[in-house]
Amino acid sequence: MNDNKTYRKSLFILSTIAVGLNLLMFIPFGKSFGSAEVLVKFILLPIVVAALNIIITLKKFSEYRPTNRFQSFASYLPIFSYLVASFIYVIFMVNRAEPTIAFSYSNYIFLMIGFATLAIGTICLLYIMDKVNLSLSKNQVNVIDILMYVAFALDIILMRVFVLDPYINIALNNSSVLNIIFGIVIGGAVLYLLFARLFRFYRTNEEFVVRDKNELIEKWCSKRNEAYSNAELVILYALHNYAKERFDVEESKISVQEGYVNVNSDELSKLKAKYKELKTSKSLADAKHQKMKAEYIALQNKVKLDVAKTELEGLEKQFEILNASITEENARLEDDIKQYEEEKRLFDEKLEQLEKEKAALLAELNFESIEQAREKERQEAEAKAANAIVAKPKIEKVFKPSYEEMVSYAQSLEGENLSVVINPAGNQHKFLVGKKPYLLMQKTNSDYRITFCVNEEDILGYLRNYPGEISVAKSPKGGNFLKISNTGELDEEFLKKLISEALPAELNAEKNALLAKEAEKQAKLEAKEQEKRNRELLREAERIVARAKREEEKAALKAKKEAEKQAAKLAAQKMKEENGNTSEENVA
Repeated sequence: MNDNKTYRKSLFILSTIAVGLNLLMFIPFGKSFGSAEVLVKFILLPIVVAALNIIITLKKFSEYRPTNRFQSFASYLPIFSYLVASFIYVIFMVNRAEPTIAFSYSNYIFLMIGFATLAIGTICLLYIMDKVNLSLSKNQVNVIDILMYVAFALDIILMRVFVLDPYINIALNNSSVLNIIFGIVIGGAVLYLLFARLFRFYRTNEEFVVRDKNELIEKWCSKRNEAYSNAELVILYALHNYAKERFDVEESKISVQEGYVNVNSDELSKLKAKYKELKTSKSLADAKHQKMKAEYIALQNKVKLDVAKTELEGLEKQFEILNASITEENARLEDDIKQYEEEKRLFDEKLEQLEKEKAALLAELNFESIEQAREKERQEAEAKAANAIVAKPKIEKVFKPSYEEMVSYAQSLEGENLSVVINPAGNQHKFLVGKKPYLLMQKTNSDYRITFCVNEEDILGYLRNYPGEISVAKSPKGGNFLKISNTGELDEEFLKKLISEALPAELNAEKNALLAKEAEKQAKLEAKEQEKRNRELLREAERIVARAKREEEKAALKAKKEAEKQAAKLAAQKMKEENGNTSEENVA
């Protein structure tokens, strides 16, 4: 207890010192607003007040109790009181000088209204900070305190730069004693009100009471039961008066002696008979009420059953719509799959047929190539034997047309982006369009070979029409290249035709590759578009199902309300008939 008292006393002393120091704000330093006044009031004093506030804040979090109003109010009083004092002082200081000496008249009015609003808003915010802290966690209060210090520093800087600097060393012409005293009285009164609230919280040690929800509910229930009891007493008293007037019972005939009631025997018999009759009527009424209640519950259950059946029918319709949509989509997908399988089957058959033709052609070419190879080996063996008998120097064979003529012809052909690569020996030429070869020429002692590009549809024609002379080239790869060897027996025009057709064939192959690539890209785009359309159709089906479901729900809800209304109407009509029958029985 003593530690708590010491803690509260230290907060009170620090806050009081801060408020007392803030009174210096209203004491003028002379007839002009000089640098010394700026140094004391707007540099040193804010630092001291902020230091005192930081000490109070650290003490607050060491024994944090958000329900303690004194603790919350004291932790914000130093900085908030300084801000209020500075706003009030600036208003009086600007009015002591010429209003338009540093600002225009409209800016002066705006400045006065702004500082007055800030002063009032700061006081109101200080008054509600204890309630704000109560609704926040400790970490959130920490963040608010940090933001408060940042806002305090920004306020001092902005006030110094935009408001005070224009008035430094400016003479304050309106320096009458009454004006100064009036400013001190107004500022002191405001700080006194803040100090008085601090002192009241310190003296009374007020705290917010946090009550549990269940406790409040129990309190409400007790109040309600008390109100019901009072109402019951009022009803009983009214019944007592009614019975007294109805059965002509006079209070003078009832005497109370020592806790016992003495009543005339005849009157007592009448009262007992009347009580028995009323009790019997009440029993009959209760029985009828229970019967009607049971019938109403049965009718309500029947209505609920009808509503449930209606909802079930709606769900079945929705399921049928969804199932039909899914069946239609599956049928469409199955048709697409069948079409794709048929196209794939036709493509496989065509590919198989081409493979068979290719195999037959290659078998024929290989057979002829083997015979040629054997003949060539035999000729080479005979040549070697002849050379062994009579050693003769190797003589390069002269061809017609010559290798150089064919190379010159190939180089004379015109086209864009053409180039030729020659090996160091000068017996091999590679002709390129861009970076792709379309013609290769190579010279040996016995022949020269030409590898040329042809159109894909001309490959089989060349291989069939020139067996043994034209064969499929193994290189370069990735194109339609054939190979021919000239030992001086081939026609010059035929060779020039092969050379001249190589470049267009390569360009045509590149064009076909680009077209195939574009076709593949277009196919992918069409597949994406088809997939997008499928998704949209599926979403549309889902929207239709959802719309049908909402309409079914609305219809079911409407039917339910109509049924309940009809049931209530029937129950009320039946109750009215029962009441009418009861009244007739009582009259009888």
